[in-house]
Amino acid sequence: MIKKLLSIALIVAACQISNAQSFSLYYPFTNCANSFPGPATGSVDPTPAPMATGVVSGSFMAVNQGTYTSNGTGYFGWGGFSVGYASVTPTDTYTNMTGAISTKYYQISISPASGYNITVSDMLFQVSRSSAGPRNWVVRTSGDGYTANCAASYTALGAAITSSNAPIVSILTGTATNTFFWTKHAVFSSTNTPEGYLSNNICKVIFAGAGVTNQTSPIGIRFFPWNSVGAGTNTTGISGGTFRIDSVIINGTATLSTGLNKVSHDLNAKLKLYPNPSNDGDVIIETSAKNYSKIEVINITGAIVASQNVSFAEDKIQLNLATLPTGTYFVKITTPTGVITEKLVISK
Repeated sequence: MIKKLLSIALIVAACQISNAQSFSLYYPFTNCANSFPGPATGSVDPTPAPMATGVVSGSFMAVNQGTYTSNGTGYFGWGGFSVGYASVTPTDTYTNMTGAISTKYYQISISPASGYNITVSDMLFQVSRSSAGPRNWVVRTSGDGYTANCAASYTALGAAITSSNAPIVSILTGTATNTFFWTKHAVFSSTNTPEGYLSNNICKVIFAGAGVTNQTSPIGIRFFPWNSVGAGTNTTGISGGTFRIDSVIINGTATLSTGLNKVSHDLNAKLKLYPNPSNDGDVIIETSAKNYSKIEVINITGAIVASQNVSFAEDKIQLNLATLPTGTYFVKITTPTGVITEKLVISK
């Protein structure tokens, strides 16, 4: 009788354990190449989609963009956006632009796996534009039918920018609340106009509301760029300028429908890291993935800060990351069928 009561107690305890599993989906756009008419699959990122327990992640696609991609490799960049204002001047502001959000956008869909519901919490990404590319962009979700802008923030990594007179991204308020806006060069002159690409900046949006919380149906996320730069007094037509996104990280949680499935959830997890957080940088990786040969550690800017080759797929591997500073990282394993990513926190 005592053994039976003990077994029942253990089952009840297991049911009370939280069955929510956090996930971080990392999109590096590695297979997007410098080619025309674009990536091999047309308007869809050909890079293998990331994987996480409880989540079915889609690939980024450019909607109503045809098959044109900007020159370069390793980012998702397209042209063909409508012109929204004329020539570049030192006094340009958001209010003198005439464009509006159009039917051209980038989209990703995140779906729950069978038996799960999902919540998306936030998204980090890098963005850049060509000299004639869009000056504004917003992020919206299917949770409200793509009507409201997601809460936006921006951090400039000054030491990593590619231009000594790089433009700055501002977050607009009022009637343009949570709109990203590319402002002017810090120094404006005839020798540095118009603005060029700006990379290694960190944009962030927060997802909130019933439509992105505990969903059993797919959640769509869209980037809407607009207000491309025209030449001279031209304020109509289509600009050849491009809008690029890179190193996109989507964070959230996947929750099993019932607590009784907690045990099978843990057994089926593709990638486990422990201890997590790690206070000394020593981390054990446990994975059921097969046929992988490399493990990479990525920081929040998308840079690979550590990697380790493995001679054969092992169930457990130890990483020594003691030299990395305190912060949030992503451990990535690439397999023939996709990419598995898990968030790691180093706290010293």
